[in-house]
Amino acid sequence: DFGGAEKVGNNFFDGCKRLTKVVFSPDMTEISDGMFYNCDSLKTIDIPSQIEYIGKWAFFNCDSLENVSCENIKKIGEESFMGCLKLKEVSLNENVEEILKRAFYKCISLDNLIVTAGTIGDEAFYWCTSLENLSFNENVKSIKTRAFSRCTSLKSVVFNKNIESLGKYSFAGNTALSSVEFGENIEN
Repeated sequence: DFGGAEKVGNNFFDGCKRLTKVVFSPDMTEISDGMFYNCDSLKTIDIPSQIEYIGKWAFFNCDSLENVSCENIKKIGEESFMGCLKLKEVSLNENVEEILKRAFYKCISLDNLIVTAGTIGDEAFYWCTSLENLSFNENVKSIKTRAFSRCTSLKSVVFNKNIESLGKYSFAGNTALSSVEFGENIEN
């Protein structure tokens, strides 16, 4: 329990291998860079509505993390969930503006996803090898380079009508991909 803390320093719980439960302060508005880096025993994180930003490496290599619920997140930092091998479910809200570079890189258990962010960064979901179905809500406008490459189980992708650009190799190496529905405004 963070009490009334508004902010906690970077890498605050780095390597706390037995940390299993987190209760965020009602005054906290962000999860700092590396805050739970290598916290191997975390399984579920419920991020309350007052938190709008997840910092770089915030949950990097949290090997046991399976579920993440985000009520009001606006920005997910670089490599924030990278290497969370058991992460199966991520609930993103409509307010997500940006998912930065490699945010969910190598989350090999993530299997279904509805993306709500306006911009999806380079390699954001690269090597999510269990991801089978992917759809984008109306907020998504831009998908950067290799954002969904090497998602070898991906079978179907449904783009919304508002997507304007797709980066190079956005879906490269997705050998199981059999169904794609394009939106009407894609330019690149």
